[in-house]
Amino acid sequence: MALVAMVLLPLAAFGAKARAVVLDGPGVAPVQAEQATLLVCKQVEGVDRLEPEAKFAIKVSDGYVGDNFSPVITTPGPNGAVCAKFTFATPTKVLIYEEPQAPWTAFFTHQPRGGSVSTPAPLPAEGAFLYLYPGACALQELKEPNPGPGNDPDCTVTIINRTGSAAQLDAFSLTKTPVIPVVDDPADIAFDIVLSSTYSLRTPDSLHINFYDPGVSVIDGPHAVKASCGTPPMPWFEYGLASFALRNDECKAFTDDVNGLEIRFRVRPAQLPQRTCEDQVISNTAMVHLLAETMPYSTYPKVDVRLEASASVILKGDPARCPVTIRVLKTLNVVGFEAPGAGWQFTLEGCGVGPLAGTTGDDGVVEFPDLPPAIGCSYTITETLQPGWTPQFVTQTVQPRGGETVTVEFLNIRDFNPPCVDPADPRCVPPPPPATPTPTPPPATPNPSPTPAPPAPIEQPTASPTASPTPSVTSIAGDVTAQPTPRPPATGTGAPAAGLAGWPLVAGLVLLASGLGLLALARRRA
Repeated sequence: MALVAMVLLPLAAFGAKARAVVLDGPGVAPVQAEQATLLVCKQVEGVDRLEPEAKFAIKVSDGYVGDNFSPVITTPGPNGAVCAKFTFATPTKVLIYEEPQAPWTAFFTHQPRGGSVSTPAPLPAEGAFLYLYPGACALQELKEPNPGPGNDPDCTVTIINRTGSAAQLDAFSLTKTPVIPVVDDPADIAFDIVLSSTYSLRTPDSLHINFYDPGVSVIDGPHAVKASCGTPPMPWFEYGLASFALRNDECKAFTDDVNGLEIRFRVRPAQLPQRTCEDQVISNTAMVHLLAETMPYSTYPKVDVRLEASASVILKGDPARCPVTIRVLKTLNVVGFEAPGAGWQFTLEGCGVGPLAGTTGDDGVVEFPDLPPAIGCSYTITETLQPGWTPQFVTQTVQPRGGETVTVEFLNIRDFNPPCVDPADPRCVPPPPPATPTPTPPPATPNPSPTPAPPAPIEQPTASPTASPTPSVTSIAGDVTAQPTPRPPATGTGAPAAGLAGWPLVAGLVLLASGLGLLALARRRA
């Protein structure tokens, strides 16, 4: 009621102070022209009869004055409605409030004079505001109200109480929360489930509970308060509830009033998830169906409520399980100038992977993605050599951790033979790979031949007198020097040494010419 008092205080900002608040009956004050009448009616639906009668408490006020309306309903339906008339100075803003009461749910309609009835809407727990004018009313403030004809009340509000699931949802609650919202180990995933009730059955009754939570295992509980399931009460109830929690069986709670009923237990996924590289959201939904048999007390509503509660836990990812990428960067060096090496092939293997082959692109890079992390192992990267280049490394090894991208650099220096100065020189282009030589057949074994005959003796010519030849003239630095006639070669007998025939004569002539040249040079200087 304190909430109602706080809400009513601001109502004075709209309209003047009420001049009269009256009920129908003797002593009703006359309705003045600037006043408007509000008729508030109360009725009950959803049951065939009421045993005993239903009592309600309603407050109607504009913030200055008001009255409590306490209808007692004995007959369901419109014919059993109880009404009260209120008079307010207009325009004004009126609050209509009803004290919540289980198992009833309150709805309301409003109807201006001469107008149609609005569609039933839930009556807010804090009450509903109504703008009241002479001959008209509305849920929003009207700029130019148009009063309807006739002598009916300026506005009629009907509060209708109904029974059913909507009336009972607030009386039952199902909550599900993770024991630990963020876990690193899948074994730590668990949820606490609590089913509680503030519902009053009013008569000895039985509450049937069907629990549905597929894919979970109960690891603690259930623990029940104010409940039994057959006989004996508490231990048998807990055993039966654990059974139905796993098999979706039915359980009955025998009690005069389930107000205060509470069932708690803890579950975990029957199949634990596998931890991966990325975070995972593990969700689970619990569903409960509550059904209360009220026969033969048909005047009271039957409980038929379905509740759901979901909860999620975050399973943190394991970075050690994240894939890795190995990036190979190839660089070529020609006469001190470096450039990316395109078209070079590399092979990767290790940690149970490969061999995998890749070729560098125009940027000199080739990547090997989505590799398992190197846990207790290593990856080996090997370059396929090309002629004309000296590699800095032929093979390198790396051990990337989960989620890493590592770069392995390979440098090759151009061989210069002959040396290059300009990298554009055609000689700097790597030579093509040598052709495979054609194998030369082995020489055939010569056939044996008879011993060669000794060479024939050289015939010695007979010396005959001849005229002395004209001496040759050699010109050295402008002088003419007479040269003696060379001596004829010596004659002898026997076979000459292989490759030496005529060489003594040639050597003598060379020595003689050298001597004469030196003599002439010496005479000129003298």
